[in-house]
Amino acid sequence: SKTTALAPIITRSPTVTGVALIGSMTPASTAPARNARHATIFTWNGIMHATNRCYETDPRPLDPECDCPTCRNYSRSYIRHLFKADEQLGGRLAVVHNLYFYNTLMEKIREAIDNDEFDSFREKYSVLLSSKLMD
Repeated sequence: SKTTALAPIITRSPTVTGVALIGSMTPASTAPARNARHATIFTWNGIMHATNRCYETDPRPLDPECDCPTCRNYSRSYIRHLFKADEQLGGRLAVVHNLYFYNTLMEKIREAIDNDEFDSFREKYSVLLSSKLMD
């Protein structure tokens, strides 16, 4: 399903975790862009769906812990408005965020491997990053 597309990155998926365990860079994946175009946003606190009504007046960035251009410059309510108005810019801004998120995630995975902390990293984030954002 669309909402669980991030979970294989840090679970026992032979494609991504296996790649991470042997020290490769980033696996080729269309998941971040495809999900973003459908308003599914990956954050460090879970998965959000930008079209949900709870974001209609939310002035916060998509992910307060993210430093991507989208999060630095646009609010959840604006991104939601763009999706609801069928503006392509909404999808583009979401793609920028999701790609930035995935790149940062891979950096953190590499750092955890380098520090021999991958198992604890996977344990901490596999559930968190595949759950729905509740705020």
